[in-house]
Amino acid sequence: MNSDTIAAIATAMSPSGIGIIRISGEDALPVIDRIYRSKYGHKKLSLCQKHTIHYGYIYDDNEMVDEVMVFFMKAPILIQKRRYGGN
Repeated sequence: MNSDTIAAIATAMSPSGIGIIRISGEDALPVIDRIYRSKYGHKKLSLCQKHTIHYGYIYDDNEMVDEVMVFFMKAPILIQKRRYGGN
């Protein structure tokens, strides 16, 4: 199973008021915890409930890059069962 962490633009490359970036993979939460700061700077998304929305800012070191709404939708753990052989 591939466990790469991927950040990709999920909206069209055109003038727009909203841009969506999707981050997924094994290290997605540590990445977002490093770059996201809540309005008052004390919320870690990795500790939040899944399927929630959070207002804050994206930072590059100590420089604010953008104001954001983060939609946190943690995927369920996938368990695959396979059956081989007879009926």
